[in-house]
Amino acid sequence: MRILIFSLFLSLVLSSCIDLVELNDARVTNYQAEFALPLINSHVTVKDILDSDTPIEGLSVDPDGTLRLQYEGVEIRREGVEVFDQITRGFPSTFPVFRSEIRYPLSLVRGIELNRLDFKSGQFTYYFENPHPDPLSVVFEFRSLIKDGEFFKVEAEVPAYSGTGARPTVTNRDSPVDLRDYRLIPEDNRVVLIYSATNRSGEELELADFEVQVLEPTFSYAEGYAGQFIIEGAEDSVGVELLEQSIETGIQLTDPTVTLKVENSFGWPTQLRVNELFLQNIDGSIEEVSSTLIDEGLIFSYPQLTEIGGIANDVFIFNRNNSNVVNLFASSPTSMVYDIDALVNPLRDQSLIGFITDSSYLSLKLGVDLPLVGTLEDYVTRDTFAFDLGEVDMVKQAIFKVIAENELGVDIKVQAYFLDEQDVILDTLFVDRQLIAKATNVDGTGLGTEPAVTTTFIETDEVRSERIRQASQIVLELSFSTETNNPRPVRIQEQQGIRLKIGAVVTIEN
Repeated sequence: MRILIFSLFLSLVLSSCIDLVELNDARVTNYQAEFALPLINSHVTVKDILDSDTPIEGLSVDPDGTLRLQYEGVEIRREGVEVFDQITRGFPSTFPVFRSEIRYPLSLVRGIELNRLDFKSGQFTYYFENPHPDPLSVVFEFRSLIKDGEFFKVEAEVPAYSGTGARPTVTNRDSPVDLRDYRLIPEDNRVVLIYSATNRSGEELELADFEVQVLEPTFSYAEGYAGQFIIEGAEDSVGVELLEQSIETGIQLTDPTVTLKVENSFGWPTQLRVNELFLQNIDGSIEEVSSTLIDEGLIFSYPQLTEIGGIANDVFIFNRNNSNVVNLFASSPTSMVYDIDALVNPLRDQSLIGFITDSSYLSLKLGVDLPLVGTLEDYVTRDTFAFDLGEVDMVKQAIFKVIAENELGVDIKVQAYFLDEQDVILDTLFVDRQLIAKATNVDGTGLGTEPAVTTTFIETDEVRSERIRQASQIVLELSFSTETNNPRPVRIQEQQGIRLKIGAVVTIEN
């Protein structure tokens, strides 16, 4: 709102596109060199500002013409492969087989109990020796390793051991099994390996140095009970430029909102854990967002087992009804800071069977939405501009007449300070801030009715003119308020604007 109105005023007063009346239109009122000069007659709307070469960041226009500022933070995104990295790190690379039936607990990430784990890549090898003087018939079954509905099985004839030298072996280490398209189907979260080794008499014997290895596995799908673990987010902030240049403020927006957008393709229930969520003000102070949404827990949607590959979307909106954002945005915020994690399976429901794929992801994005509807009380901004009147040294007296027709529901007061090169104030435009554009009255929806007309006279004598002529810079101070319409909120629309007419009666001395 500051940016809009300030730009509006400067466009009227300082811009080169203002319609200046040529000097030869001046009308001589008497022979003593007194001139009546129509200087400015220009109308600038909010739309003119929007169409300028320096667009206002984050500004958009609603279908009814109401303006709003919208700011979004960067996307925080966590991929399924990050979770699979944890599973891979916990996956055992070696399964020693020291008896005919082994059931190994599948100790991946603590608390995870998997019903299914699909390999994306990896290699599988086996190795065993015959320590007996009899030839053996060996059948080895890796019952938890499945492809095309069949578990992995090896049948081999192993020669007898002579008692000296290397023992006969069976291995595939030179040509390992490619695990792509294989699935690991545990039984009660255990990996099952079974073998039988019989001699010609049918006697079952034990093999020596039996070892199974799974090398460099990666996974594309996991299904089961996830346990409970945290998907770490990141700390970030969303800049709010509404008040960044104000020196005083009393802004009160009617309906500011903070939104948290979530996209989730993890097949497990997940809850957002808000570590930090606060607004940082222009003076460096911070104020935390409080909300019943945070108190109740932000548990968001997730695709079911029948929706693998689907994406669940949620939008959590912090508004005037469930949070303190209205008061927070009245405190001159310049940014919103947040630090958010995700807690998978917050209720530890062991009956819930979920899933994750290597293309699953969790996306979080925070946004701030500020419709420009509200009230202002002494909302003050100040900017400095170079100022040079050149060799204008003949002015004995000047009376300026300023007529402002204001379609905005905002009162505008002005003060200008004329400074020399050492920043010493030489003069001011008014004694105090002067109301130069009274707000139009607004109706119950915050829209203006008829333009309000304000006439202001500015008089400078020879002494003041000389002081002002020495200035090298001007500090322009604008104060905005909705005092005229208090307590009704005011709505800013793109078709609203200000018409400014400035004329002068100037007495010069030859």
